[in-house]
Amino acid sequence: MKEKIKRKGCHAQILSLDFISGCSSDWPVAGLGYIMGVNMLEKIKEIIAEQLAVDASTITEDSTFKEDLGADSLELFELIMAMEEEYDIEIPSEDLNSLKSVGDLITYLKNKGVE
Repeated sequence: MKEKIKRKGCHAQILSLDFISGCSSDWPVAGLGYIMGVNMLEKIKEIIAEQLAVDASTITEDSTFKEDLGADSLELFELIMAMEEEYDIEIPSEDLNSLKSVGDLITYLKNKGVE
């Protein structure tokens, strides 16, 4: 079995995979789901928790950045930069006003093709 894997930090994206058969112990099936983007919310929560110094378990899709998570303008700017770096996209400044909650950010990223 040959696969091409693009690594970024501690995460990987499978670029092509002929078939999945006899997965080795270091590639559990549940892990493949995570790698392929099933847990986008969990990854975003990790980034938010790190950038805003909050407990990831308190973050939900309904959490607002300013009111619920206590982010100021500089922290929001740094958070957006971290998302741009993690997902290799650009988020124009004119789009920032529409990103009020974690759910808004997830929807925005999915609309930009991030999974």
